[in-house]
Amino acid sequence: MLVKFREALDSDGAKSLLSKAGAKLHHRFEDGKALALSVSSDQLETLRRDPAVEFVEPDPIRWPLAQSTPYGIALVQGNELRSAGAIGSNVLVCVVDSGLQSGHPDLVAANITGGYPSNWNSDTCGHGTHVAGTAAAANNSIGVIGVAPNAKLYAVKVFGGGSDGCAYTYGSTILDAAQRCAAAGQAQGRKVVINLSLGGAQSSTIENSGFQTLYNSGNVLSVAAAGNDGNTAMSYPASYDSVISVGAIDSNRALASFSQRNAQLELAAPGVAIHSTLPYLNGSLSVSGTTYAAASMGGSVQAQASAALISGGLCTTVNANWSGKVVLCERGSNPFYAKEAAVRQSGGVATVVYNNVSGGFDGTLEGYSSVIPIVSLSHEDGLSLLQTRIGQPATVITTRSAGSGYGSQSGTSMAAPHVAGVAAAIWSKNTSKTAAQVRAALTSTAQDLGAAGRDSSFGYGLVRGHAAMLALNPVDSVAPSTPASLTASLSATRITLSWPASTDSGGSGLAGYKLERCSGASCSNFTQISAPSTTSFADSGVAANTLFRYRVRAVDAAGNHSGYSTIASATTGAAGADTTAPTAPASLSATVLSSTSIRLNWAAASDSGGSGLAGYRIFRCTGSACTNLTQVGTATTTSFTNSGLAARTAYTYRVRAVDGAGNLGAYSPVSVATTSADLTAPSAISQLTLVVTSSSAINLSWSAATDSGGAGLAGYKIERCQGAACSNFAQVGTATTTSFAQTGLLKNTTYRFRVRAYDRANNNGAYSPLGSATTRP
Repeated sequence: MLVKFREALDSDGAKSLLSKAGAKLHHRFEDGKALALSVSSDQLETLRRDPAVEFVEPDPIRWPLAQSTPYGIALVQGNELRSAGAIGSNVLVCVVDSGLQSGHPDLVAANITGGYPSNWNSDTCGHGTHVAGTAAAANNSIGVIGVAPNAKLYAVKVFGGGSDGCAYTYGSTILDAAQRCAAAGQAQGRKVVINLSLGGAQSSTIENSGFQTLYNSGNVLSVAAAGNDGNTAMSYPASYDSVISVGAIDSNRALASFSQRNAQLELAAPGVAIHSTLPYLNGSLSVSGTTYAAASMGGSVQAQASAALISGGLCTTVNANWSGKVVLCERGSNPFYAKEAAVRQSGGVATVVYNNVSGGFDGTLEGYSSVIPIVSLSHEDGLSLLQTRIGQPATVITTRSAGSGYGSQSGTSMAAPHVAGVAAAIWSKNTSKTAAQVRAALTSTAQDLGAAGRDSSFGYGLVRGHAAMLALNPVDSVAPSTPASLTASLSATRITLSWPASTDSGGSGLAGYKLERCSGASCSNFTQISAPSTTSFADSGVAANTLFRYRVRAVDAAGNHSGYSTIASATTGAAGADTTAPTAPASLSATVLSSTSIRLNWAAASDSGGSGLAGYRIFRCTGSACTNLTQVGTATTTSFTNSGLAARTAYTYRVRAVDGAGNLGAYSPVSVATTSADLTAPSAISQLTLVVTSSSAINLSWSAATDSGGAGLAGYKIERCQGAACSNFAQVGTATTTSFAQTGLLKNTTYRFRVRAYDRANNNGAYSPLGSATTRP
């Protein structure tokens, strides 16, 4: 308690008083005129009667200003989403509602991108501001946090009339609002999640078509409240196929009694006693001039009442002593609406419920409405009132006053922004995904709460943000392919390394390579020297006359590493050796010789370094625009014939020179040529053998054919006719090997066979010799 004395107390006076009152001193203020003491209730009354005491007042509790996490955020895995960096960045959450209070400190200006119409940034109803906070309240040091705290906000105000600012509107207005949301997202270059915490019983063909068009664009996902009538009726726009319908559950994952249930319900989310932002201050309590931090309960009448304060314990039964009093009740044993009813039926004028554990709380009447004001209070303030203020005049106010506040509300309107926030959070991790893909991730990972599979009460179940994020953006755990080889080309002080490209099938994509080196013929202490993004690297400035060993491996964007390539080694030349590279070959030409060969010619390179030109290295890739050229041969002259190619295929070539010191010159310009079509038939089959195996089967075997046209041998065609002198052969099968089993024949019947080869260009070879056989009787 704080005690103010009429005159200052010196040390001796203070000690005498403390001894007399049995009090404990904590602090002295105002030169000894004010003391902070701990005293019993009996000792307190002694102090009050002391003529030296001017007044006694409670020592008010102060709490650190901190941000709280409403239970719904944790239930939909919002904490895990933040840890994974899925916080809604660059996604627009469009709140179609009663506007929002743009000056609220938890709806930071940097995240609000605008709205429609001109008064979108005011909210006399409070509904839109509450919804916006659940979806996207900022991650700061105050108030609450939303599911997607970095999402951008846009507000379209469709409710604003009536005495409470929450009057109804029309479906056409809602569709117009949704289209304005989509236009805002397009203008900002952002994907859009529309929150529709509203609805009505009648559907509209035009409204339905409009929402379907938005959904089909792939850039807009609409989320709506399923309705609060607690029945199985449809509510729209939630029940349109293109809109996610969201039902409400409580903190124990139980279905809220008011949540509508039907076949269109898709997901469930927290919707009971949801604590979020409000555009007004909501409730107060003062006793003998001291104001306490009380909060109006959800469902409380907006009113003011004054009377003496009385203790009601748990307020479980009617008590005539409460008539005309403000009744202080402890939380527990019965619901808040039952406590209000007990106080009201006793003639009480207001109900104050204090917490039964440390700290304050936000209460709700669970869909009921009170007749007298009812507010919540912290445990500490409640105990202080019990000890010091019973019987004193108290005033309870539940009417709203201007300001930025917080409070709890219930409804599927509160469930929908949980899903909208999750959708924005997971979409922000990969905005290349479509609305349909985001929706599929939400439904496929929901926690099944009702009957197995989708049901009419919970839909697919409780939305789970982190699980949905992983489904939308699977973690790549597949390593890239290992570089197939590693080549080291050397000069006196530089070693040039090259390798074939790796591939990555895990989804994250190839990020590059890690090149490692050690020195010495048998060294194994490799260390990374570079992380190139291409398939070559020049290791310059290395020591002369030294053997180096190299290895390379690929890495993808998820950090998965491939295996190491084979080790390549090179020894640098002696100091003072030739370090001058040859010139680049000029005038490279590629001439098609056949369907399987191309001849290259080029102008000679020159070497001025002293070691002399040693030859040329020829590189090739498949395709007219390919860039992954690899070495396919060497030459000591200025021509090279590349054989064994595929018919009708384009190849790209380049050439570089190398001198006697191992210095590599620059590449020539590329040259492209396309092999001709394969017009050469495979060779004829020289031998055909028939073996009768039963009354209905004959086995055939033959000598292999060859193909020199370039397309390659594809297989064999088997033909048959019936009769010892027949000639009306018909194809009865094909084979890729040199044997064939003919079944389903007639018994004791003669058959004649012939076989020929065909290639991949569909050239047919000559027929084999005829073979004849008679099945067994």
